[in-house]
Amino acid sequence: FIASAAQESVTLSWREASNKTKSWTISMAEREGFEPSKAFTLPLFESGQFNHSCISPTQAIVTDVALSRQTIRAIVEITTGGRMSEHQHHPETHPLRTAPTGPQPAGSFAITSLVTGIVAFILGWTPLGFVLGIIALVFGILGLRKKQNKGMSIAGIVTGGMGLLASLAIIAMAVLGIALSSLSYQQSRERIEQQQERQQSMLDAKKEFAKGETALFGDIEITATDVNRQYTPTEDRYVEQGLEYVVVTVSVKNVGETSNYVSNYDFRLVADGESYTANYIQVPNEFDGTTLQPGDTREGAIIFAIPEGSESLSLEYTTYALGEELTYRLAL
Repeated sequence: FIASAAQESVTLSWREASNKTKSWTISMAEREGFEPSKAFTLPLFESGQFNHSCISPTQAIVTDVALSRQTIRAIVEITTGGRMSEHQHHPETHPLRTAPTGPQPAGSFAITSLVTGIVAFILGWTPLGFVLGIIALVFGILGLRKKQNKGMSIAGIVTGGMGLLASLAIIAMAVLGIALSSLSYQQSRERIEQQQERQQSMLDAKKEFAKGETALFGDIEITATDVNRQYTPTEDRYVEQGLEYVVVTVSVKNVGETSNYVSNYDFRLVADGESYTANYIQVPNEFDGTTLQPGDTREGAIIFAIPEGSESLSLEYTTYALGEELTYRLAL
């Protein structure tokens, strides 16, 4: 290499196969035969700086990162003993001179993708997360295609995708909830309309039934199978003078669509316009309170105490529909 008079020392650096960088500083004043501005040869192998068994001089020089043309020329002269031509030194043919030396630039697409992706991830539970997630994905892909900061672009794509998926899940659950609520509301509305229609039909239905008919008291079908006006209670202590004990045997059937509780105290006996509730005296095969499922039938006896000699007997039953009291009567 060519050393000037102003140089007190020359430093050579190289990178070994282990990617470890080493350097060797030579003092010009200590070199025997040194003359400024004349060619000078440094005996690298004699110095022991290069390990000949693991790396060759050519490898060391090729992997060396040289910053100036003068330095490159000096190193090549040491290796080959000759000067580098202008063609050999041209930057386009030297791979070490064209390698990037700084960090990759961020770029507007990469930054936009990262920012919108983070916001989309935070707002993933809202519809805004869906919109921002799409934006983050688009700008992240553009950032990769434009060779902008790869890490920021990928981070924007990942966070934007997570926000997009979260938002889609929330939207799907909301749509499903609305659909189920709408279906439930529709079913409830249909049931209410059916119930109102049934109750309206009860309002419009027949309320007075002749002797021997099968009466329809709302959802309860009533048949008087027997009327005994000569019944004498076995429990004498409950018998009152001037009263007549009438035992009415009825067959009750639930013809509705739901279960129905029916008790002997739901019925009254009307005699000469006066209404009398069931008596507490026990009788054989007494009609006790029971829950009838749709289609069930129950038969039993109900006892009433009315004034002796009463006429115009009828069995009365009261229920309600659309807030109105409905009274049904079956002549006996």
